[in-house]
Amino acid sequence: MCRNFDNPLAPKMASPSPSPFKRKTLALVLVLLLVGVLGTPAFATSYTTNFPKAEPLISEDGHWITARTTGVDWHATLCGGNGDRHVSSVSTAPGYASGPTAPPQFGDALALLTGTWKPDQTAQATVRVVSPSGWPEVEIRLRTSPRDATGYEIMWSAKAEAGERYLAIATWNGPSSPAPHYTILKQLNGPEYGVVTGDVVKGTMIGNTITAYKNGKMQFQITDNKFSQGNPGFGFNEGPSGIYGITSFTALDSDSGPASDASIDPDSLRGAGAGATAIVRLSSTKIVQSLPATFPLSPAGRTMQIWPAPATSQLEIRMSQPCQSG
Repeated sequence: MCRNFDNPLAPKMASPSPSPFKRKTLALVLVLLLVGVLGTPAFATSYTTNFPKAEPLISEDGHWITARTTGVDWHATLCGGNGDRHVSSVSTAPGYASGPTAPPQFGDALALLTGTWKPDQTAQATVRVVSPSGWPEVEIRLRTSPRDATGYEIMWSAKAEAGERYLAIATWNGPSSPAPHYTILKQLNGPEYGVVTGDVVKGTMIGNTITAYKNGKMQFQITDNKFSQGNPGFGFNEGPSGIYGITSFTALDSDSGPASDASIDPDSLRGAGAGATAIVRLSSTKIVQSLPATFPLSPAGRTMQIWPAPATSQLEIRMSQPCQSG
């Protein structure tokens, strides 16, 4: 069979045994020079980190705010199962972000990116689970207000018991809302909705459509109109610091609209080998709404995937052509 695309953020698996089919997969990093090629460019805000420093309150030189960050007042925003706990902070050790060092129990730890973000957002994180207890959750936040932490939360259970795992999305409704101060919009139960070390979770919000993914597979999609703006981020539900967390995080925004169609010059793939280049044509300046994005190519059977790269001016382009025997 032909080789599937790999997720560059997921753990690498052992290579399959040789097959009688030739595999031709090209991995290119193209710097897209938008000005003069696609007309007026639509630049995205993006941020990627693997948490290189130890910080009791995540900051990374001012890129993040969390509870107890100077100037942040989330004390009146209550959360937790009964809506009776205060928002807590996110701490980091090199290569790892988790809940606070104290107290042992907290409602939700929350970290938000600073700056101005467009409403259409994508955020993803790589999970690490050490010794979970209670009701641990790894959470992606979208359109969340730095002022009062209102916004959307997608949560994956990190419970060790497979029969108690779930995936849900909720709105944080703010200090003036009735207890428990949040609304569950959708919940799915089953072992496939939990997370373990190495899982990559992702949430997107494009227009009023919210989508959740795990390891590149869509798990649910709903629509909601409560919040129209805010910042991306992440969080955790409960448990002492270090028993679970994330090892990397990426967020980006984009203009509204459908993902761009793409076509490729067939001649650029004829006889292609390592280091080959290709001409990629995008039909609009709205390059990527949620990553990875997959496009069919001409002639039939060829596909292309676009993955985020750390630099905002770069995208990783992965192209595949049909396998041939011989």
